[in-house]
Amino acid sequence: MSMYKDYTIDFSSRCKKIIDLYYKNSKEKELDVSFLLMIASSSFVIPFEKIRNDSNHIYDCNKGKKLKDSYFNKLALEKIELKQLDTLETKPDSVSNSKRNIEDMETSLFLSIIRNAISHGNIQVIEQLSTKKIGKIAFISEKFNSDKCSRCNQRIRTNDKKIYNCLVFKADEFKRFLDLWLNFLKDENEMEKK
Repeated sequence: MSMYKDYTIDFSSRCKKIIDLYYKNSKEKELDVSFLLMIASSSFVIPFEKIRNDSNHIYDCNKGKKLKDSYFNKLALEKIELKQLDTLETKPDSVSNSKRNIEDMETSLFLSIIRNAISHGNIQVIEQLSTKKIGKIAFISEKFNSDKCSRCNQRIRTNDKKIYNCLVFKADEFKRFLDLWLNFLKDENEMEKK
């Protein structure tokens, strides 16, 4: 295997090749959701953390941008459900969608919900009743209201009751998100080099 020149970009492009090579096969064997979660735990979380920790332009270019105005507006946003849950045990399909329009969500929050859910194992699958198979994947992340401490500048919790943001994807739309994420990393890297 050849050496990475730029770890984040090279690793991501190799993950994209793995998706392109094996996703269809995983779907035929009814392993597509497991395959996507396995790939996301590395192809999304590792670059996300590296980018966030490097204060890189790739992450900064999405700060403050609404989802509808970002690179990720190519997703079928109307197919992604946004919910608020009272507990981690709450079944996402038992809660109605949030009144908040997902298109107006900040891109950095959207990405952070997915990152936090994968990193902390806060993922639920929702059964498609007609087929008894996995119909949707729910990514759950604590909604963290905070202020900065005046003495130490650290974030401190300001909400007593925990509330959880939840994004619900159909498997094919989550695959599309991963493809967009990996293309985003590649495209932004190429723009930085110009």
